[in-house]
Amino acid sequence: MNFWRTTGNQRVGYLIGKYQPFSDVPLGIKAVVAAIYEPPQNCTPDNVEILDDPNEQAVDRLCNWLGLKRVGWIFTDLWSADRVKGTVHCTRHKVGLYLPKANANGQLFSRY
Repeated sequence: MNFWRTTGNQRVGYLIGKYQPFSDVPLGIKAVVAAIYEPPQNCTPDNVEILDDPNEQAVDRLCNWLGLKRVGWIFTDLWSADRVKGTVHCTRHKVGLYLPKANANGQLFSRY
């Protein structure tokens, strides 16, 4: 959040964790997140381009050693109302979701 507040640019990160049974629903499984890893990326207020990550193999080895893996991804979806105050437009409703342009989305979907 602080990166977005100071720059107005969006960010993407991998959710690192593990899957566990979730007994509250039939056949339930939940992701337990232990960390967020932000790969190298070029960011703008409405776009994120994920760059080649020279640390990707090392991160994957560390995760494997810890019994963790990528279980999802997270992104800022904020639209600034006042950058000086750090306030945002309310976009939390059933027909509105500000998702950074398809660049990051397509890159992640095609990779994982």
